[in-house]
Amino acid sequence: MVAVIAKLQLVAGKEAEFERADGNPKAQGHQLNARRTTGRANYGGTERMSKNRWIGSKVRRLLLVGSCLAGNAAQAQPSLEAEAAIRDVIERYAQGTYDGDAEMLRGAFHPKAVMNGYLTDQLLLTTPDPFIEKRSKAPLREAGVKYEWEITSLQVAGKVANVTFKEKGGNPAGSGYTNYFHLIDDGDGWRIISKLFTEHPASE
Repeated sequence: MVAVIAKLQLVAGKEAEFERADGNPKAQGHQLNARRTTGRANYGGTERMSKNRWIGSKVRRLLLVGSCLAGNAAQAQPSLEAEAAIRDVIERYAQGTYDGDAEMLRGAFHPKAVMNGYLTDQLLLTTPDPFIEKRSKAPLREAGVKYEWEITSLQVAGKVANVTFKEKGGNPAGSGYTNYFHLIDDGDGWRIISKLFTEHPASE
């Protein structure tokens, strides 16, 4: 926006310079000489009109660019706010997992959430409830596990989002997990509506 304003000021300065030239006797004399030399009537007036049209066109284009930049900035703001809220949900999930905090974990999941994936070769098609119950009875913190996690991908589209979340030390055996979270904002804030996961042995 600063660059756009600077350009607008530059164009305005040029327009003022042209206008000053209209009242300058030397400039007017030059225009009269031009008319006599070329034999074209209203040469100076035609030239001024052409320059004014050029200036007007430039100003309109710069104003349009400024308007687009302002619109893009306004659209980007909700996305940044959504991303911050989504990261907060994922952080609460990770902290709840490590501490075995059932209330914190339930707060991260939507009431209608599903949880599907593989524990080694065992397929699970369920809800988050068994996972929350298991973690609350055997917190990773008490097991002395070195628990590490990171968000490797986060995409937001309106009121839905997708997050790739990787864990190391996600259970007492030290296994790791790759999780694909789908999140939704249903009007009550962002929460995980789906967790798709697969387990990796501790050696991976």
